[in-house]
Amino acid sequence: MASTIVVPVSGCGWPSSKPKAAMSLGCSEDKLTVQTNTAYSEVVSGCGKSDVMTLDGSNWASLRERVAFEMSCPASEIDVKIISSALYGVTGCNKKLVYKYVPYAGIVLQSVQKTGEDGPSDPAAMTE
Repeated sequence: MASTIVVPVSGCGWPSSKPKAAMSLGCSEDKLTVQTNTAYSEVVSGCGKSDVMTLDGSNWASLRERVAFEMSCPASEIDVKIISSALYGVTGCNKKLVYKYVPYAGIVLQSVQKTGEDGPSDPAAMTE
């Protein structure tokens, strides 16, 4: 009796992250670059912006859209920087957040700092 092992491979049977990324980045799909990040996440860049897309069931979720909601901050003011394959820095609305990708849990908030008038304005000066 033979058994089958299923290994997730981006682009093989998975829905494309481009439609969701195009909405979150305000950029047409043909201008997007998709880079596989982990088994269930991709980094999508285009039009001078980046986003981290995670596969939740059969749907893609946008880190940029999540942060806009959590911070009550317009998506146009949010900047996502990829620190490493598992760490993402987000700035916007006088806050700096660090999110971490945790296998089987998804993206979780790791730290929050205020910037601007109440804190350092230079992200390099923030060491927490």
